[in-house]
Amino acid sequence: GEIIATSGEDRIVKLWDLEGNLLKELRGHEHRVRTVVFSPDGQLIVSGSDDCTMIFWNQNGDIIKKVTDFDGHVNCLRFSRSGSILGAVSDDRTAKLFDLQGNLLKTFKGHQSRVKSLSFSLDDKTLATASWDKTIRLWSLEQQIHTVIKHHTDRVLDVNFSPDGQRLVTGSWDMSACVWDLNGKYLQTLDEHIDKVNGANFSPDGELIVTVGSTNDRTVKVWSSDGCLKQSLQGHEDYIRDPSFSPDGKFIVTAGGDKTVRVWTLNGDEYIEYATLGGENGHTSEVRGVSVSPDSKWIFSGGKDGYIKLWTQDGTLVNSLKAHEQEIWNVVFSPDCEADDQVLMGTASEDRTVKIWKFDQKSGTLKPILVLEGHTDRVSDVVFSHCGKLIATGGADKTVRLWTRKGILLSTLEGHTDRVMAVDFHKNGELLVSAGVDDVVIIWNIKAQIEMMKLEEKNTNDTKELSELDKLTQRGGEWARDFIENNQQEVRDEDKDLLNIIQ
Repeated sequence: GEIIATSGEDRIVKLWDLEGNLLKELRGHEHRVRTVVFSPDGQLIVSGSDDCTMIFWNQNGDIIKKVTDFDGHVNCLRFSRSGSILGAVSDDRTAKLFDLQGNLLKTFKGHQSRVKSLSFSLDDKTLATASWDKTIRLWSLEQQIHTVIKHHTDRVLDVNFSPDGQRLVTGSWDMSACVWDLNGKYLQTLDEHIDKVNGANFSPDGELIVTVGSTNDRTVKVWSSDGCLKQSLQGHEDYIRDPSFSPDGKFIVTAGGDKTVRVWTLNGDEYIEYATLGGENGHTSEVRGVSVSPDSKWIFSGGKDGYIKLWTQDGTLVNSLKAHEQEIWNVVFSPDCEADDQVLMGTASEDRTVKIWKFDQKSGTLKPILVLEGHTDRVSDVVFSHCGKLIATGGADKTVRLWTRKGILLSTLEGHTDRVMAVDFHKNGELLVSAGVDDVVIIWNIKAQIEMMKLEEKNTNDTKELSELDKLTQRGGEWARDFIENNQQEVRDEDKDLLNIIQ
């Protein structure tokens, strides 16, 4: 506490004693120095600059390391309470963590504009960041990866939690489906398929599992929860995808490469083929995904032709809509937690977007409400958490992304080394599972993202009513915007940045 560090537009970090005497000048930056901090033990000085670099200095003012891991101005630096981690935020929309040697430990992506400030919690478990995108985000510094399962010997195309949240089932191109506990402990293998397993899912009561096979297999297999094969159903003429039980458990739906959806209904203790959804009014190419509405009355399918089609259980086509210009990889309903028959539906597409729709279960009408954009390659899957408060997407860009139901990106989860094919929420909402072409299944801890969502909801509610001060600030911002826009030659460049804040 005996030395003060200052920084400025002269590109120099200056060290002063408490009486105002200049002790040393640290030169190394090529542009304005925006931020400078001491490590808690006073052994390090770190500065961040508009030259997109961060410099570590020792007490003598010598450069230890120049860090160039930024693609924008470095706006703020903070050490963790323990002093073992340095946090930095930048105009490149990221927050980054470094060790004391300047090695990059982690990058947090999610903000949609410049990140200006950050702070560590007292226990160093959470990082808070503030951005010009008008959001504050909380990031967990604890291990986000809860469990990694490496067992399958080929790509994993599907993964789902059991209804009680105690198990999960995976379907893989190694011709097997496997059941696991939440710690990644192997429980059993379902291995009667003679070709790749494209999908696997639990029944609503968790007592049954359905699996589907690829082109050389073309069967729908129903298993008891202890791994005994109960039925092998035939009907599809090409590969099968996306098996699921209706919420009431009375029928199974499957999507096929033969351009059809098959409905398998419960007859006594067995499922039999009840209807084929397709033909003249059906999809003109492979059906990628199928989902049953929460009331079990409606079936939605999505195909390679970019269309979504609404059917009744008996195969009657109710509606057909061109939803995406490129192929649809999956369609999914949100759980029904509303009293007004309104539920959400999501479609994941090759066009790198997910579209969110509002569906009225009473009238069968569908309305687009939101587009999620951010993936840099096709989106393979989309899923809603309990009551649809969170949305997860998995893509060929190797990432899993978490969104609020209003379309705000909360977090990008990175851990897969190849395309992500499937995602699913645990019933408690605090765990998320993903599976990919890298043969790996990852269970993620998303407690921090849930807190971010709650904070976002609170901020939204708090800003519904403007106070008199808010109204005065708003009028002042409007006046400043008009002045800057109409007096461009008289205004300094740095003051023009106010426009971004005002907007």
